[in-house]
Amino acid sequence: MEVTLRIASKYAIDHPVETARRLENLSPDEVVSFLDVVDPMAAVGVLDRMAPSISGSCIEVMDAGRAAEILALSTVQQSVRLLRHVSPPRREQILGLLPENLAVQTGRILRFSAGSAGSIVDSSVEALPSDMTAGDARRVARDARVPYLYVVDRDHKLVGVVHKRDVQRSGEHVTLDALIVPKVIRVPAHATVAELQRHHAWRELDALPVVDRRGVFLGVIRHKTLRELEVPRTAMSRTGMPLDTFVDLAELYWMGLSTMVAALAASTTADDQGEGRDER
Repeated sequence: MEVTLRIASKYAIDHPVETARRLENLSPDEVVSFLDVVDPMAAVGVLDRMAPSISGSCIEVMDAGRAAEILALSTVQQSVRLLRHVSPPRREQILGLLPENLAVQTGRILRFSAGSAGSIVDSSVEALPSDMTAGDARRVARDARVPYLYVVDRDHKLVGVVHKRDVQRSGEHVTLDALIVPKVIRVPAHATVAELQRHHAWRELDALPVVDRRGVFLGVIRHKTLRELEVPRTAMSRTGMPLDTFVDLAELYWMGLSTMVAALAASTTADDQGEGRDER
């Protein structure tokens, strides 16, 4: 069993799409019996690639502690996808067990309905306070994905934007509020993705900040993210080769995996029946 488990875990890590597709044909209890014993990082990759409603049903029946252990290794965007189809009580239970920063950011995005700008915002792009000096901003701002710095007041409301090159050229003690352009094109979190895709600002900008109804900065959406939403996920392995190339090897792995899942499910049933007899 130990050898089979190592093989199955390795296969799940290397080929999460294929693993997800096959697990989708099993019951949530059977899927969980497998995910409970594989490496948590492998479980994250597999769950994230399953149909959202199916991965949600698996998390529903999974032990909350194990679910939190798995989700703690995910990104904010992954945790949002995986928890959106989980019932609110169960979701809150799991969020309460996650690392605080991940729980706060995930919970904030989950407040917005699926298909809204708020539901796909990248909250890992942080804003800086307006009274921070350019010197401190240069030391803190190391995210190369976006060429701008978004600036907020101490209530976290978006007040402006400044290009990083202007921060680099500024004096050490100049504060960001002296450098910002206050008129910022911003996206309301309740806007639909369809509206966002038609936004005229994409002609000139690669990223747009997202704010809630009070103007609080939530994160950014990059044009790249919207383009990816339009392209369905393809069944490719981590190495970028078509999965058909691995069919023979996959079947060998999967025979062992299927045997292990069945054994784990049977063991769980036997334990439950044994507990029932003990109670009688």
